[in-house]
Amino acid sequence: MCKKTLSVLLFGALSLFSSCVDNNYDLVNKEISTDVKLESNKVALPVGSLKTVVLDSLIDVSEIEMLEKVADGVYGITADSTITVEENVEPITLNIDTIQHSFDVEFDEVNVSNVHIDAVNIEPAKFTTPSISLQDLNSKLPKLKSEAHVAFNVPGLEDFLEKLKNYSSLFPDGTLNYTIDEQQVTTGEREVACNFSYKLPNEIETIKSIELGAEGSKGTLVSVVVTNPKVLDGCYKEISFKVEFPKMFTLARNEEADQAGKYDINGSTITLDRFVTQGSETSFSFYITEISGIDKYIKDGSINVNETVKYQIYYKLGDENGADVTLTKDVQVADFAFDVEFESQLSFQDVAGKTKDIKVDFKAIEMAFSGDFDNLEYIDTIKYVEFDEAVSRIKFGTHMDKDWLSVFKLKEGYALKISFPDQLDISPTLSEYEGKDKEIVYNKDEHAFYIYDLGILAETHWNLALQKLTLNLPVVNDSCHMDVKAGIGFVNTRNPEETGHFYLAAIEMESLVDVLEKLEGEKMAQFTMSESDLYIKDAVVHTEVIHSSLDSDIDFSLNEKLPAEIERIEKIGFANDVEIALGLSVIGLESLDTNVDLDVKLALPSFLKLQPCDGIEGVEISDGVLGIKKSYNPSSNEPLEIKLLCTGLDFMTEEFGFKGLVPTDSIDGNSYISYNCDIVVEGDAAINGTEFHSTVLDNDISFDVDFSMGEITVKEFHGLFCAEIEGVNEKIDLDLGEGLEFLREEGNSIVLADPQLEFAVTNPMGVPVDISLHLFGTDENGAAIADTEIETMLSILPAEYDEATGELKPVETKLFLTTDTAANSKAGYENVEIKNLANLLKKIPHSINFNVEPVIRTAGVTHHIDISEPIRLDADYSVVVPLKFNELHLCYTDSVAGLDSDMGETLEMFSNVSLGAKMDIINTIPLGLSLKVLPYDVDGKIIENIEIDELQIAAGGGEAIMDEEGVLCENLTTQNFNFAIKSTDGDISTLDKLVFVVEAASDHTTGAAALKGEQGIKLSNIVLEVAGDIEMEFEK
Repeated sequence: MCKKTLSVLLFGALSLFSSCVDNNYDLVNKEISTDVKLESNKVALPVGSLKTVVLDSLIDVSEIEMLEKVADGVYGITADSTITVEENVEPITLNIDTIQHSFDVEFDEVNVSNVHIDAVNIEPAKFTTPSISLQDLNSKLPKLKSEAHVAFNVPGLEDFLEKLKNYSSLFPDGTLNYTIDEQQVTTGEREVACNFSYKLPNEIETIKSIELGAEGSKGTLVSVVVTNPKVLDGCYKEISFKVEFPKMFTLARNEEADQAGKYDINGSTITLDRFVTQGSETSFSFYITEISGIDKYIKDGSINVNETVKYQIYYKLGDENGADVTLTKDVQVADFAFDVEFESQLSFQDVAGKTKDIKVDFKAIEMAFSGDFDNLEYIDTIKYVEFDEAVSRIKFGTHMDKDWLSVFKLKEGYALKISFPDQLDISPTLSEYEGKDKEIVYNKDEHAFYIYDLGILAETHWNLALQKLTLNLPVVNDSCHMDVKAGIGFVNTRNPEETGHFYLAAIEMESLVDVLEKLEGEKMAQFTMSESDLYIKDAVVHTEVIHSSLDSDIDFSLNEKLPAEIERIEKIGFANDVEIALGLSVIGLESLDTNVDLDVKLALPSFLKLQPCDGIEGVEISDGVLGIKKSYNPSSNEPLEIKLLCTGLDFMTEEFGFKGLVPTDSIDGNSYISYNCDIVVEGDAAINGTEFHSTVLDNDISFDVDFSMGEITVKEFHGLFCAEIEGVNEKIDLDLGEGLEFLREEGNSIVLADPQLEFAVTNPMGVPVDISLHLFGTDENGAAIADTEIETMLSILPAEYDEATGELKPVETKLFLTTDTAANSKAGYENVEIKNLANLLKKIPHSINFNVEPVIRTAGVTHHIDISEPIRLDADYSVVVPLKFNELHLCYTDSVAGLDSDMGETLEMFSNVSLGAKMDIINTIPLGLSLKVLPYDVDGKIIENIEIDELQIAAGGGEAIMDEEGVLCENLTTQNFNFAIKSTDGDISTLDKLVFVVEAASDHTTGAAALKGEQGIKLSNIVLEVAGDIEMEFEK
């Protein structure tokens, strides 16, 4: 009865467990522990664990068209379709007649004068830059000094001198002429230490090279002085030398040196060949112009140089004929020698290198200017003034020392910010200043200028065009004083909280000394305000007001034909908003070039839904009253035109008892919308202006109203619409495919528990519908299946109507039909209990037939219908049959092989052998499981003489067995099992394989079992225990 797959019982492709594990666990070659533990007279053989299996890895719902996961991951059979009903509605248009009407007012002269700004000398901003000096580098540079004494080797010289002294009679004139053979002597390679250390100033990042010498010189002079032997005066003598400096040194000829052309410089080595010397002393000189690559000697902010200068001098005496010398008795051997003095004091005149970012403290200052508005008669408050930006300018200049500004730049992100108050609007387009939109950027939102290059401040002239100044200041004694302050300080745009200082960006220069000298000391930023005049273009002020009341009544009527299906009108929406043109005119004030502020209220019919057109200010609508607060200039000879939009008609007002309007039947047999009322006009007119002439008020003044409204095309209807909707008959074929066809077989072991039907009906109409639903199943021949007929009434919700937008949002009515709503219900659904619903699926039909008869509900409801579209009902429905079972049998198999080879030697150690097993089982499938363990020999035949009792595994709780990462979930219930492997004849030696057969039955659970893909089972910690008597033979 048990098979490896469930194709007979469930789905064609479902192999529960057996397809997910290895059927042959090899105890030798697999990763299973083979350690044998001897406990008393037992040997425990750990076998290991079987792989965890979940239903989701075994069931491919895509292979069965009608099978998918439904609520809570339960597998189920689904089918869906759509019903569409459509009916056209007769178009509706409405027209409202044009309306017309007239009034009075008073005034005083108002004027705001121009403002003069005096010149102001602002306290300069003073700040001190850090003192950065390299002068103490001179004290650290070394003095190169070396001396040498070298003697000539003159053979027999000492004897000749001895004879000259002791045998004077032989030399009557006291002299002896002597010829010395040509020879060359050398100092040998001499070394001169070149060591120095220097701690860099904190603001200096690095020094790359040092330019040597005093300011304006060609470099540091190196002097090599050779003292010639006096005794060799008149002899031919040549001197050659080679001086090798470290590679970091740069050398140059001293063009003023004797025979300068013979000096040869190659890199950091200088040589001189065959310099013919005369006199008692010979001087050689050249320059060290630079020490480069200093940065390689810098570590932890200090220069540490330990180098050596090497030199060698060759002194040649005589030519090919030798050197003739005259010896006297005063001559000594020591006189035949020369001395060398090598000397150079290193000093610098400049360095090339790079500074660090240099912090400079800066205390923010203010730049203030003020002015007075005078002659403000009839004005008590100035709100704001608008300037003629073409001529209204604030003029000021900035001045700073440009020597250091031309070199140093602000570190990126830092800027000098000149912040004007929010009340002052500046025209960036008309304003003029150096560096506009480049070094200086205006931020309109902040009313501030950001100066990113300090060099621009050396001499900058600012000519700022003013647009507007918001004051909100009271007028005292016909005058108003204004004070404007601009804050000046440095900011870090990347960290606005950082203030009170700025950083000069690190610079890399070939000449740092001069720059650092310019940076040192107190700096000053000067801001000078020049006098200017501000010309007023406009002003918003608060003045004394002159009033005139407005009162009138206007007739209004509406009488239009309607379709007969309309039985009650609550609201009407339009295809397009209808424009209402309202013209207001003051007649009799045409000579007054000023504004008349109108505060007018028109009590329009309450059912008109009105709103101002976009961009119109001073117009509001509240409770059917149109309020207008606008300024009107009668001198324009044009009416004040106000455009309104009528967005719909609303009869659900107090005027209609909040019940709507019932159409009137006429003697012509048609229905009409009929309405008459008076439009009440009342309000106030107030005159304000810059010029006022009292004689104007002596004229006859009238107030005219012109009201016109375009044709209304009705789009939306809200009320009672009594139309009929035709019913439909529908059939759903249940094509189960091969994988589920067994559900229809007679005598199968599956009985569905709580079959359920789900309907999702989408209603795009704002109309509630009651549906009479008649269901029954048919067999493969189309014949009705006995006892499957079901009848019920269902209510379909209307589409949601958005009062604010006038839009209909389709609503999905979700119905869950079940036999027992107390035991089974579904969240988010209307749960409908049909006691005999199980009859519909008691025998799985080939099709489900249902008749739907929709009826528009009219009692206590409001219908919302789009007249411009046909009445349409789209009903998407689906049938969902969750696979929950009262009775379900299934099984899987798995095995452990190779026991014969592994237990053979162990069994030979025992007599009276008995065999047992123990294991842990975790089961989350909500089905009771039975476990059979079947013994097989090496030939794959079942061993009849071995008996193993069947085990019962408790049903799981239906939870997931593994988490999303495939790891066994924690806190799962583990069931421990022990069972004996008994042999009727006591022989278990033929045992080679154990086959584990797990059978599942839903009637092992309480209630119906629902299968989910995340459920599973795991068998682990399988151990075989061999027990018996151990016999051992001891050898001598």
